[in-house]
Amino acid sequence: MPGTTALYGYNGHGDVINLTSEGTVVAAYYYDEFGNHADIENHAGVFAELFTDEESTEFDNPYRYAGYEYLENADLYDLNARYYDAKIARFLSPDPYYDLGNRVIGLYEINVPTAWSIIQANALYVYCGNSPMLYFDPFGFEGSPRYVSVSTTLNMRDSYGTGSNIIIGSLPNNAEVMYYGNKTREIDGHMWAEVSYNGIIGWVAADFLRIARPTINASNVSKNKGLNVQNNGIEIDPLDAIALQKAFVDVGDYDGNGLECPDLPKWYIDTFTTLSAVRGNGKDVVNNLAEKYGGSTSNIPSFPAVYSVGGFYKALGTTGSSGYGHTGIVLDVKRIDDTTYSVTFIHTYNRLAEKAYNSEYKTDTLVVNENVSFFDLSSYIKK
Repeated sequence: MPGTTALYGYNGHGDVINLTSEGTVVAAYYYDEFGNHADIENHAGVFAELFTDEESTEFDNPYRYAGYEYLENADLYDLNARYYDAKIARFLSPDPYYDLGNRVIGLYEINVPTAWSIIQANALYVYCGNSPMLYFDPFGFEGSPRYVSVSTTLNMRDSYGTGSNIIIGSLPNNAEVMYYGNKTREIDGHMWAEVSYNGIIGWVAADFLRIARPTINASNVSKNKGLNVQNNGIEIDPLDAIALQKAFVDVGDYDGNGLECPDLPKWYIDTFTTLSAVRGNGKDVVNNLAEKYGGSTSNIPSFPAVYSVGGFYKALGTTGSSGYGHTGIVLDVKRIDDTTYSVTFIHTYNRLAEKAYNSEYKTDTLVVNENVSFFDLSSYIKK
């Protein structure tokens, strides 16, 4: 129905079940547990009469099951990082962010697969752990509860974007909100999500939502396990720690000043992003990037991201023995609680210069503090 403005109606699962215009229902939808469109005439009840006319089902609405974008021609849902096929209750590509430190395929040196990594490796295509009524997966990374938290104070607006939209409420830092799964592409520098808090429904910048783990800007992730970049003729996934470690062997002293911690982030930024590397000691890299490109820094980890550790502080691969601090690249983040995260990163330092592998990747627990900062690279990954 071109030109018609309608309001979304949701059920408790966050599915779009109808559209109303000027108080009249103009479209209705019904789904099974995994998101297949069911026969509306058998389930729509009082709305069934809408569908006696074939034209009435052609309302231009891409948002359906769990608020996901439905690609009608392909009969698939676009969950940003991956496509989901409800007919087989599976994604079309594997989980791009399962435990990098214990991956079953491509084991290296001392890494031994844990029981959890084996489970992951055998369920890389499964949607929400086969429990679609309990979880949803708005970004294609991991099944998550519908209640999420925010990482900073946010304004709620009556519509998405910052333009002339009205501020209708405010979310305090760490507030738990109901996320409807409805989201937009990047508008005014942010993706936007519809949430409910204290009875108010509005739109907030989705960058600051924290679900099961902090997520990257999913609109910049391709559907085949992330963006692959050529390095000496070999495709490299910029979130694959093992591939990055092997590729960096041929890079090493990137700036010609001897192998130091900034060499790896400089190479990563120049190779995988649209930015150019900056100078500075490890403790200064994040701030220097923000100053050069006008971005913001955060003490909450995200990925992919550059991190900086202040001088004489022990975290993320440094012993805290140097006043120059430390830096590296974050490849994965898992939220443990409001202030604690499990961070997988890759980094280098001068004592690795003579080793077979001149970088290392690790997973450390980090408590958020002012000595460790991050510059998110997700918006700058090459397409």
